[in-house]
Amino acid sequence: MQHNPTTLTAYNKFNDRSQGTLIGNWQEERELRDVTGVGRTIPGQHLSKTRADLFTKAPPEELLNRPINNTNERTLGAKVNEWVDSEGHVYGTGYNKAEEIPKIGPKTSKREEFFKEQILQELSEQERQAEEEANRRQFETTHKEQFYKKDPLEVGNVFGKRVMKTQNGVPIPYDQKDNEIMVDRGIREREQFLTDEELRKYLPKGESYLTQQPITFWKEKQDDGAFYMSKQNTQNPNKTFAKNNDFLKTFQDYKHHKD
Repeated sequence: MQHNPTTLTAYNKFNDRSQGTLIGNWQEERELRDVTGVGRTIPGQHLSKTRADLFTKAPPEELLNRPINNTNERTLGAKVNEWVDSEGHVYGTGYNKAEEIPKIGPKTSKREEFFKEQILQELSEQERQAEEEANRRQFETTHKEQFYKKDPLEVGNVFGKRVMKTQNGVPIPYDQKDNEIMVDRGIREREQFLTDEELRKYLPKGESYLTQQPITFWKEKQDDGAFYMSKQNTQNPNKTFAKNNDFLKTFQDYKHHKD
């Protein structure tokens, strides 16, 4: 069908004449008019009526009997609401005699059946062993040791005594045990860092309270250690990094004071 996007005169249709035909499809246009009485289009009609009669009077008889302008139904026929299903589900379901021809020989078929039986036997044996292992009673502890009542002499344990051992099972001597663990567990008391004789050496003997050396951390480090802000001692080389007690002296204790 030719297409001409110009005026209706290209289809021989005019305002005062509803008849006409398509340029390239005149045979179809003629057959359609003979069957339905109208062509592809139904020209509109103007029915004059007053505004007062619009909702009071029924529509004219000629308007009720007028065919509905449904181009699709006039050209293609009335629409039938039926479900259209494809027949693709029956493709390939026919019977073919060639499919009955065996694709492998009897020797290969027997060999595959034998392999299949062997595989099924191995799988069933593995399942049986796994089920037996799951249902077996366990007589081992978490550390994989046999659970039975051991003789104290067998493990080397002594009643009434807490024994520390190495990873090889050798008892640790008393002087080599961890003192912090023993004290935290309440097994023994905390040991002194200094003996009583060493502490008496630091006690003041007849000195003034203002000039005596207090027993502090700095006093303890005076003989055996260095600490922050220490400096050289020219008077006593053995106490090069010792802390002095100038912060305890009063104004009268300095040498520049004159009586």
